[in-house]
Order: sequence, then structure tokens, then C-alpha cells
Amino acid sequence: MGDRHIIIIAGPARSFSSLTAGILHFAGAWGQADGFAKNFNEATDGGQEQVTFENIELLNAFSEAATGFKEIPFVSTPEILATCLRSIVPGVFDKYGAPHDKPVFLKHPAIIASKGLAKWPLWHSALPDAQWIIVRRPTEEIERSHYRTYKNIEFDNLTVLEQIPIMQAYFNALGTPYFEIWPGQELKDSTHSKFKEMVTWAGLEWNAAVEKFIQPQKRRFNSEPAPPR
Repeated sequence: MGDRHIIIIAGPARSFSSLTAGILHFAGAWGQADGFAKNFNEATDGGQEQVTFENIELLNAFSEAATGFKEIPFVSTPEILATCLRSIVPGVFDKYGAPHDKPVFLKHPAIIASKGLAKWPLWHSALPDAQWIIVRRPTEEIERSHYRTYKNIEFDNLTVLEQIPIMQAYFNALGTPYFEIWPGQELKDSTHSKFKEMVTWAGLEWNAAVEKFIQPQKRRFNSEPAPPR
């Protein structure tokens, strides 16, 4: 937006979207994550993923603004909401200290959909110059990861999963730049070739901090128990 380089990380919960955001963070992007990024690997190695690299305050500020506009009668169309959201984006970024000299990322499953409704068209219209990283993972692996964390396989990702191919078809038709990544496959690749390609695509540089960040995730990925049948 304006002179900021914005990257939107879009993927279902339990799809390694947090890992993807962490890679961008350690490669030099800003995601309002500095306060808890250092604890990410300790939390996940301990079995409780407490760090998601989700800039909640930023997203809440956007949501509150959009909700306020939505309550105006007779004008709550997606186009109006996108215009209103677009108008407050620079001020929200300024308030929370988003820099102008490095990429800024936003990440949350609700960017794609929430409460059964597609939300990605709103974000796409509000941030037309943003790059999108679409994070993918097989549904059965998402269920397994969800079971590992919450001890059940109930999750509310169905709308998000259904919207991803629709979103990609729309982006393809418009020529919107996006990068599709399947982190689970990359965690099996010792060269991390697609991760490195993603970092370069995002205008960042692979470094030793990224390598160090990834290693515990490999151990975690290979130790997840299977869900009950």
C-alpha cells in the first residue's frame, strides 16, 4: 500500500502458515512479531504452539474499522468495505510501526474466510498491490496436526480450504502475483529449495537465522502422531 511492500500469507490453520511467516520474519520481513518470535521453537518443541506470527493487533484494527463501516445502513457492499479498509490501511500501519524499508506481512486464516464467509476478495481489493503467499497442506495432515494440538480432529477450516482454489483461479485470471508453497513437502527436502525460492520471490535473503529456525520444525513434523480411526 503506497510505498510499503505488503505480503499476505494466506492458508488454513495447521497448514504450516506460522512456519512460513517465521521464515519471512527471520529473512528480514516485518510482521509485528519481534516480541514473541524468539520463543517460537521453544513453544513448538514443548508440544504447545503458542506463537503464530499473527499480527493480531494490526488485523483487529483493520477489522474494527471495517465493522464500523459495515454498520452504516444501505452502504455495506463489498466494494464500499474495501474502499473504507483501503483508506485506513496506511494509518494503521503507521500506528503500529510498520516500516517502509522492508517487506511487511499479514497472516491469519481469517484473511481467506471466517464464519463461513469468504474474506479474501475484501483484502485483495483493499490491498491491490500486495503479494500473496498461499500455504497448502493435505487435508488429512491438517487433521492430524489439529489432533496433535487439540486432541480431536474437529476444526473450522472447511470454508478456508474450499476457498483456496477459487481464490487461485481468480488470481490467475487477473494476473495477481502469488506464490504457492507446500511446507510439509519442503520439510522433507534437505535443500529447502522452494523455501529459498519463496524468500527470493518476496524480496528477501536466505540466511543462517532462517536455517536455525527451520530445524526444530523438521523434528516436530516427523513426530506428529496419527489421528484415531
